[in-house]
Amino acid sequence: MKPLSSYETQYIISLLQAGHPHNKIAKAAHRSHGTIRRKYLSDLQKSLGGCPAKLSNQDICYATCLLSSKEADTAPQVARRLEAIKETTISDQTVRNYLGKAGYKSAGKKKRPYLKPSHCRARKDFAEKYLYWTVDDWKRVIWSDETKIN
Repeated sequence: MKPLSSYETQYIISLLQAGHPHNKIAKAAHRSHGTIRRKYLSDLQKSLGGCPAKLSNQDICYATCLLSSKEADTAPQVARRLEAIKETTISDQTVRNYLGKAGYKSAGKKKRPYLKPSHCRARKDFAEKYLYWTVDDWKRVIWSDETKIN
């Protein structure tokens, strides 16, 4: 293989930096594409591959702002808001993945007993009824803790 002149080297490097594929550069420079890859692509930044990112950093920041300001509570709600802005379809799982990378974690809602208004009213009535009881009054009460006493 004959060595390349400085002009040919500069020509190949300029085409690579312009983003032309190495096989087209090889045809234009009358060299093999293996030579182009071995000699010149090792210096340039290689593509990481894969498809382009669906959400930008600004989109992720907007999603975190939506969650922290309580405008959206779930990933599907954030996805619908982002779809309206970007005018493309964004799946709920995509939003979950990006939020996970941003440091958010999912958690289940804490379970607590359901109190009906009648329960709240009965509790309030009990508190009002015994509001003015003294310690001596409470000492006369037998607390069974649901244990059967004979």
